[in-house]
Amino acid sequence: MWINPAVAKFYNIVSNNAASINKTVKNITQNVSTPVFEKMTPADMNFLKMYAIGTRYRTGVTKPEVDELFAKDGIDFIESAYNLFCEKFMLSDSLRPGLSTDYFDNAVMRYICPEHRIVINTNPDLIGNINNTQFFGLLRHEFQHCIQNLKILSHETVGEKAVDSYTKFIALRDKQIFDSILSVPVEDCIKSATDQQQLEQILSFKSLYENNPKEYEQFLEMNLSDYKQQLESLRQSVIRGWGVIKENSKESDLVKEYFKALAGDGYYNSDGSVNMGRYINTITEQEAFLAGDIAECDVRGICFFRKMKEDLAKIENNPELFKDIKKQIKENK
Repeated sequence: MWINPAVAKFYNIVSNNAASINKTVKNITQNVSTPVFEKMTPADMNFLKMYAIGTRYRTGVTKPEVDELFAKDGIDFIESAYNLFCEKFMLSDSLRPGLSTDYFDNAVMRYICPEHRIVINTNPDLIGNINNTQFFGLLRHEFQHCIQNLKILSHETVGEKAVDSYTKFIALRDKQIFDSILSVPVEDCIKSATDQQQLEQILSFKSLYENNPKEYEQFLEMNLSDYKQQLESLRQSVIRGWGVIKENSKESDLVKEYFKALAGDGYYNSDGSVNMGRYINTITEQEAFLAGDIAECDVRGICFFRKMKEDLAKIENNPELFKDIKKQIKENK
């Protein structure tokens, strides 16, 4: 990952002078007490900027906590890692993100902003080779998105826009789901239903639509109203817990960038595929990747710079990705 200049500016790491960056790193961590390099390559300079920013996302997990966590496996490890992050970020019951599983074709896990929920993939082709250390880093990545979203909701003006935007997103998604259900013939519903309860729900839904269209529309409106109330409740909970981010505050511009990135689709290509160069250059992803990398290094006890160099080597072996990233770096200058 190459630090976007706009991201570095948010964290007051704007100089390309090695001495200046070393001084910045010294101010935020005790791990670097002497200059790291005198003659730095552009890659070295970038890694040091990443470290200077990334250390701000440390969770403060202790060795006993890590030892206890990594003595577990499977669902016990997942639930314990989730609970540990909730504890470290002081997320009360009303602020904790939902945690669920689903099957999808890409990504090991994802955070869904409108639902304030982390979803873990059950696709064995994607998760089969993920070890617990990698899982810990990936979960930390998603928790960073969770924190970004809660800050969006706590903003005095952006928070209200987010509630409206998320509600519209859910309305569109639900309509697509409901239209899909209604288009399936009854005999196909009977064949595909996983259990009797699900079948009864689907048949009842289809019957409501066909026999009482007005009541069906009321059902949709009530469903959407309930969802908006849940979002409003979450917004008020985060404001009570974290306070309001004022429009004219120092953090306001950062939160606006969060919302712009999380609510937009600016990193998609025209064919619907993800442009990785643009994707990893958004401020939300740069924060999340750094948070995950720092977390993984902390629990593995390895050097951050070593991991970054290994990751860079992997990217260089992927010509298309490396091309996208270099193009994005050029555009960001």
